Amino acid sequence: MTRDKNAKKMIGKVIHGLTPEERFKEVRGMSIEERHAKLKEEFKAKTGMIYEL
Repeated sequence: MTRDKNAKKMIGKVIHGLTPEERFKEVRGMSIEERHAKLKEEFKAKTGMIYEL
């Protein structure tokens, strides 16, 4: 019974992208480059420092 209570429901979604870039964009709604830029901005706002990938 505890197994049923703690089980997570898997909600599946079919991903149609053929390349990793297309799949990433379909799942997250942004390209990889946009994601990196957003992470850089968040890091700079949080710490006041910059970094290069």
